[in-house]
Amino acid sequence: MPVPPRNLRRKMPKKRLTVLQAKYLEVADLFLWGRQIDFTAWFTGLWSPRNKRTETILPQLERMNVIHSKWYSGQKVYTTSKRESETHIPHGLVCTKALLRFKFSGGGEFIPEGFFREKRFKAIPEWAVKYEKNMILFEYSTADNFRRKRMMKDKIKSYEQELDKFAQTFQVKPYVLFLLGAPRHRVENFGYVFGDENFFFVDQHTFFSVPVTEQLTREIYIWGRDGEVIPLKRNG
Repeated sequence: MPVPPRNLRRKMPKKRLTVLQAKYLEVADLFLWGRQIDFTAWFTGLWSPRNKRTETILPQLERMNVIHSKWYSGQKVYTTSKRESETHIPHGLVCTKALLRFKFSGGGEFIPEGFFREKRFKAIPEWAVKYEKNMILFEYSTADNFRRKRMMKDKIKSYEQELDKFAQTFQVKPYVLFLLGAPRHRVENFGYVFGDENFFFVDQHTFFSVPVTEQLTREIYIWGRDGEVIPLKRNG
């Protein structure tokens, strides 16, 4: 099961955890916000609304105060961050949904947002996945953020300035994937104007329209270098 390598994982709480509890906590670190069904999907590969193990372990971790929950749209959602507010839940759930698609598309070591904060990166991806020769840094921008051109330019500039640090830290070539809450034609223009060969852009509708196991192989990603539409597998 692809999880953060040992030297990238969060420090485990002082309270003694079972092996299964520790595994669920590691996954909770990856999810900015996650539903019960998302945890079940990670461990079983199925989006089943009921799973006894998940239904048992999440409340246990909550009682131990190592994860936290809120009610959202009639169901509990979970996070390990005390900083996250209810306003961040929709954003976090989209990031988790995208992460699961990368998991089911094959391989890699997943690195949580918290690692990049601890290492004081200036650009903080929602999560990252490291492969043998390269890695994908995932950044999600909502429709509101996408309309703020100055904000988007600043985000890209921050990543450009940190590419060497990403490469040195992980000893692979970094690529940044922007998932954007905007129409496809707007993303096509945006990616060509502001990106370079280290950047890929895709609109949210197209991204989630492909089968969950084909997120790397479908030709849906706009390469910032020249606007070519290619699969991510060519580079990772």
